[in-house]
Order: sequence, then structure tokens, then C-alpha cells
Amino acid sequence: MDLISIIVPVYNVDKYVERCINSICEQSYSNIEIILVNDGSTDLSGDVCEKWALLDKRIKYIVQLNQGLSAARNMGIDNADGKYLFFVDSDDWIEKETINKLYSCVLENDLEIACCGFRMSFDDDAKNYLFTEGGSALFERTEIMEEYLTGKRICTVAWNKLYLANLFMGVRFPLNCIHEDEFTIYKLIYKTKKVYYLNEILYNYYQRADSIMAQAISLKSLNKLDALEERMCFFEQFNEQSLAEITILEHADYIKYLFHRSKGSKDEKLVKKTLKERYNFIFKKISVIRHIKIEKRIGYIVWKVLFILI
Repeated sequence: MDLISIIVPVYNVDKYVERCINSICEQSYSNIEIILVNDGSTDLSGDVCEKWALLDKRIKYIVQLNQGLSAARNMGIDNADGKYLFFVDSDDWIEKETINKLYSCVLENDLEIACCGFRMSFDDDAKNYLFTEGGSALFERTEIMEEYLTGKRICTVAWNKLYLANLFMGVRFPLNCIHEDEFTIYKLIYKTKKVYYLNEILYNYYQRADSIMAQAISLKSLNKLDALEERMCFFEQFNEQSLAEITILEHADYIKYLFHRSKGSKDEKLVKKTLKERYNFIFKKISVIRHIKIEKRIGYIVWKVLFILI
């Protein structure tokens, strides 16, 4: 049984972190190390982590000055001894068989990454719903990236995947931004020859009212556009034109999404000005893509006109 490192970045989650840690300690797969990285919490999160570190010798407890989620994850990676890595956000929790089932997938299919299904979890269970869609499947080299970019199984999140630790050689989460997974996970996926998706709901993604994803659109929300532009350049560099084109269209569609969401936000004028500049850039890329259906191409042209008028 290989050692598996489970990395948990912790910041001001004293209401939730005990549930998270408990779900990890109760894993049926026991050969784990649990790395809790306290990213400068100012509430009682540190006390909870210290208590659990005394209760379970598998826990490594690390404290650092507040630097953000990416820095906490990177600290966990740098201090991990496991052959495989798994991430859990500190307000989320995992099922008892999560690690065992993903590890079995890795061994049975000779994988570097195995993914599981996850649910969006609310305080009101009646609101819970499954995010991932589709049956269990093994994706080979030519299929992996397209499924990652267009499907709802592999997904861009860091935390529904068991990774071979060596994949992180030369790859870390970017500092001082949100949407850090968008900058990072595609690079790991691109390195792999096979990825397996296990159609079982093994991860619970808790929806807090004060979470980053629930906050209003601001200039920070544009970080995802930076990530998409970086990803486009990455694929162009490796002559992956079809993957670059998928990213170009996703870039344009996300600009439209942000435009709608920015209405009434404190940064609305500046956000819309920036989106206009971004759309002018990406529209030049769209104009040379040949396979876009006519109705969709007209839609992109309409948005180009809209941005000229505002």
C-alpha cells in the first residue's frame, strides 16, 4: 500500500474544518498522511487543527503567514512524502471509501490520475445536486483533454482527483489570484497518458454563502480570463490547434458571462471596459476558426457590435 498525502489548506473555517478532518481520518485506506496548512487563520481553526494533530499521528500541522489558497496548497505539496496526492478544501468533506476507491482505480488501470464524482452540498440537503455527469470511463491520450475541456467528468477542480505526486514536478498553483485551478490542472492532465473517471459521488463540495465563488463579480474575477489566455498559448505552443480553439471559444463565452454578471457590481464600469478589450482580442482569434456553425458565428458578431456600442 503506497503512502497517500492528503493536503488541506485551512483559513478561517472553524465552523467546518472539524467535519473535513474527521472525514479524512476515517478513511478506510489507512496509509495516509494528512497535511493541514494553516494559512494565517485569525479564528479558532488553528485550535481545531492542533487538537486533531494530537489525536492522529498521521497529521502534519503547518502554520504560515496568510498568503492565500495557492500558497497553502504549494506548501502542502512541498512537504508531502506520499507517492500520490489528494486535495480537500477545508469546508468540504469526503466519503469513507474515497481514497480507497480512487487508489484501486489507479492500480487497476496503471494511471497517474483518477477522478471521482462530486455533489454540490448545501446546509439545506434539499438543494444538493450532482455536478458531474456521465458514466465511469477510461480516457486515453487523444480523448483526455477534450473531455477535460468540454465534459463534466474530469473537470478543472483540483480536489476530485488522486494524482501521482511526480506530476507536480515543475507545476505549482499561482499566487495572488483566484481561479487558481484554471491555471494549473490542465497542465497536469496534459502530462498524462490515461485518466479514469469513477462515477461515484465521493466528494462533497460545500456551498458557503461567503465563499469566493458566491461573491459578486469584481476585477479579480478576470483572473479566469488570464488563465484561459495562458491555456490557449500553452496549446498553441504544442501545436494543439483544436484544443486551442476550444479554449478560445470558452474565453469568449466567459467574457459574455462576466458581462451579464457585472451589472450592478462596484467595479462594473472598469470590468466592462476590460471585457471589451478582451473581447476585441479574442474575436480576432474566433474569426479564423473555420468550423463554427453559422448561427454561433453570428452570435459572436452580435457581441462584437455590442462592445463597439458601449
